[in-house]
Amino acid sequence: MELDRQVRIVFLIAFLTTLAGELSITPFNGQDFRFALGTSVFLFLLLLFPYVSWTISGLITALFILVFRVGLDAASFPFHGFSLTESLANHVPSSFFYFFFAVGLRILRRDDPEFIPFRLGLYISLVDFSSNIVELLIRHLLSEGVEFSPRLVAYLMIVALFRSYFILGLYNSLSIHRLRTQHIEQQKRIEQMLQVGTGLYGETLYLQKSMDHIEQITARSYDLYRRLKEMNHPELSRQALDISQQIHEVKKDSQRILAGLMNLVDRESTMEMKLSEVMDFVARANGKYAEMLHKKVRIHCLVEMDYTTTEYVPLLTLLNNLTANAVEAISEEGTITLELHGNSAETIFRVIDTGSGIHPGDMSILFEGGFTTKFNERGVAATGIGLSHVRDIVQSLNGYTRVQSRPGETIFTIVLSTYELVKKGE
Repeated sequence: MELDRQVRIVFLIAFLTTLAGELSITPFNGQDFRFALGTSVFLFLLLLFPYVSWTISGLITALFILVFRVGLDAASFPFHGFSLTESLANHVPSSFFYFFFAVGLRILRRDDPEFIPFRLGLYISLVDFSSNIVELLIRHLLSEGVEFSPRLVAYLMIVALFRSYFILGLYNSLSIHRLRTQHIEQQKRIEQMLQVGTGLYGETLYLQKSMDHIEQITARSYDLYRRLKEMNHPELSRQALDISQQIHEVKKDSQRILAGLMNLVDRESTMEMKLSEVMDFVARANGKYAEMLHKKVRIHCLVEMDYTTTEYVPLLTLLNNLTANAVEAISEEGTITLELHGNSAETIFRVIDTGSGIHPGDMSILFEGGFTTKFNERGVAATGIGLSHVRDIVQSLNGYTRVQSRPGETIFTIVLSTYELVKKGE
């Protein structure tokens, strides 16, 4: 299948070059030597399809051009007469030009695989110039006398330089556009992976909490079993033991799930990100979230310090949570400002929104598990674990949280240890 595709591309190169070769100028009066658009098209297509054989492409293109031009001469027989020998003498040199040009480029690619643009342009110009000289020599041997002069050599070199750098510029522009497109697609995939990673990290924290509760319940149920047994309640003690064993099985299953999640989170954390990149990702992700909620929210980032950290997953988790809360606190239109500053001892994040604010009575219980002000359309309360996760993440990084709120402005300040964020990134 791959071979068939390459064969089709080689014939496509030959066909397009042959057609483009008919658009030409003849610089020397009375001679069939000409500069054709075909050379530019041929060079561009070879650069565009580097995985096909350039030597074979040159050979097939040379045959296509020879057969096509001799065929045109034969088709004009009723008007100008036709001599096969004369026609071959006119067009064989042009065919040799394309073959020699392709072979020269193939040698160039073998000896200089890096393809540095400026140096490559000089090499291609030299191959172009040499191919024109070969064509003129063959034309001289077959039919015409060609007078070589400094003016002719300079003319051929100028055309070769212009043609080479023009096609290289066109090809590089296309390559840059292709790379930008690939970069955008790669950026989207990275953002999706980061969203998954931060989600997994949050679920890992929640599962770790559940594991602690399960451990406590297991111990209490087993203690209940012992007490009932000592009180001589065999039936109740067996039920308590059975419950304890079932809870233990749930604990083992949860441990396996937690181990898998921790493995994924640890694998994600082997990468590094700059804090400015974390802020930018949070701003873009929550900008899309605001659009999904049909809100006009402007999110600004103010970054006054920056460094690289491997702790970007917990940072993304807590900042995403706070920023998403800020988006939800804004009724229809507002502004969110993400600030980052600090020093060698502390790294300070702030999330400032122009939402409705927090009720003073809720400030003392804001970070407690289960506290929520969110209800769905059926009146069912949310889990209220988001801010408790934020608290736990901040504490794990040896930091603390401050909250200031009034109607029209809420400020969440996260103060973290710079050492904790930097040490794993070094």
